[in-house]
Amino acid sequence: RLKSFYASVLGIPYEEAGSSVSSELISRSCIGSPIDYGGGEKYRKRYVCAGIDVGSVLNINISELIVNDDGTYQRVCLYIGAYSTFHQVYNALCRYHVRVAVIDSRPETRKAQELQQKCMQNGKAQVWLAQFHPTDRIGRQQYGMKKNFHNGTVTLDRTQLLDACLDEIRADPPVRIFPEDATTIKGWVDQMKAPKRILNPKGTRFIWSEGSKADHYRLCDSYDKVACDLMMQGADYVII
Repeated sequence: RLKSFYASVLGIPYEEAGSSVSSELISRSCIGSPIDYGGGEKYRKRYVCAGIDVGSVLNINISELIVNDDGTYQRVCLYIGAYSTFHQVYNALCRYHVRVAVIDSRPETRKAQELQQKCMQNGKAQVWLAQFHPTDRIGRQQYGMKKNFHNGTVTLDRTQLLDACLDEIRADPPVRIFPEDATTIKGWVDQMKAPKRILNPKGTRFIWSEGSKADHYRLCDSYDKVACDLMMQGADYVII
């Protein structure tokens, strides 16, 4: 009834609370320092992670993991951007002294593996290749995470992962903090809001669907979270 009322009377789509990243949640989370476009030596001894989504361009989030004395943590975004080449991504990982990075393994699997090897050979970020695979239920591993140390891949349940990222943004106070000027990044707000949590066509499980809209920065945020979690689990062993 609410959906019909919003559509026919108000002329806008109705969205249940928690079904997407809303403008209100974005406003609550954009309370960090302005975007740092330079990086530098100040990050060398900090816990910096990154998430990279591969598409027509390479979208990237770079964040600092801050762990409090009581065991709680915050993911504070330092930089949001997009690059045209993997070489530029490598330079960004070096410039911000990223410890752990997670990159979409498709469609440029070979290029992602080359980035992984280049970072390893030069003693830079520990790069993990991410792939999605749904799990039947929530298990002992957070959002279905399965690590393969042999080839540096991590398998994830997409729905559970995006749920976890939304929980961080909805937390009070927010666990996920974005720069105060993040909304000035072209396409960032729309891509963060694009995926919606809906029932699949069979009505058997919830999924996140972006429809025909771009959601690269939302996926960057999810890969960034995985990188931070891997770092907390000690998966940045290569550079420690």
